[in-house]
Amino acid sequence: MGGEDRGQTSLDFAAGMSAFLLVFAFTLTFIPGMLQPFTEGSQEETVVADRIADQLVEGMLGDSSNPYHLDVGCTNAFFNSSKSDVGCEFSNSTSLHERLGLAERLDVHIQLRDSDSAATRERDTAPVPDTGSVVVARRTARANNDLVTVIVRVW
Repeated sequence: MGGEDRGQTSLDFAAGMSAFLLVFAFTLTFIPGMLQPFTEGSQEETVVADRIADQLVEGMLGDSSNPYHLDVGCTNAFFNSSKSDVGCEFSNSTSLHERLGLAERLDVHIQLRDSDSAATRERDTAPVPDTGSVVVARRTARANNDLVTVIVRVW
């Protein structure tokens, strides 16, 4: 028998299967979007939560020239849904969607938590759901020399 008549050897099979498994593992690991091309992720909610948290602590609840220092009057007006005091950097609308520039199809829950007393102030467009995807953004700031945490949840 000559070399041209031989069948596949174990070594040929092992080399071929190894190459196939490596390519398959690479595909599953580095290109997961190929398996879920039509499912919508939470990228939009992540961007919105970060944007709202930044807006609140960098100016909307205080003075944009002094970021991360919240004005107590503006903060109270925001969480009480009242009209803006003079000098507050948010609109006179009482709608949270309009004040934040948020699309009506998204919901938001904003919580201000005092780190010393654990007191909280909350405002939302709808209750936070028990199921589903909720994106959270946190920012730490000062209000009257107290450390506070602004927590924004978007779904």
